[in-house]
Amino acid sequence: MKQHVVFSVIVFFLWVWAGCVPMETETTEADRTAIVQVIQEESRAFYAKDHARWSRTYVHSHEVHWVCVEPDVTLRAKGWEDLSQFVSAWMAENPEPWDYDKAEFNDRNVHVRVMGNMAFVSMESSNRQPDGTIRQTVGSRTLQKEGNSWKILSMTSYPNDSPRGSTANVYVHHGPASASE
Repeated sequence: MKQHVVFSVIVFFLWVWAGCVPMETETTEADRTAIVQVIQEESRAFYAKDHARWSRTYVHSHEVHWVCVEPDVTLRAKGWEDLSQFVSAWMAENPEPWDYDKAEFNDRNVHVRVMGNMAFVSMESSNRQPDGTIRQTVGSRTLQKEGNSWKILSMTSYPNDSPRGSTANVYVHHGPASASE
């Protein structure tokens, strides 16, 4: 009898544990397409300087995490309120829209992995900047499904170059001198 109870308890805990662990699901073409469209819409809205449209691509939560490494500065925001205020202020200071299509965005090596209502995307991107230079980046997005819509929860982006002093794992900024120099 004692062995039967112990076995039943173990089976019960395994059953509960299995239900709590997010299992990787097959990434359907519909999910992949929807996820990539959200990422592209976020960029299109950002370039259009349309804060309301851009906002619809994000989860509005304190869990939002956003990091964009630029050649001379790292931009970052923690939580939706911080990110929304930061981007809104930037758009107000830089109101001239950029032509997304002229920017020749090109995403390649896009890998999408769906795990329940979460998805992880890694990719390499390039686009033409307003000054005509080509910007190449490596980035990732974590998306969360809200109802039937995928929304961005986390974004990282960093240059795909190697400035003087950089290594494969260390990106050395050569922007304006810091106060400590």
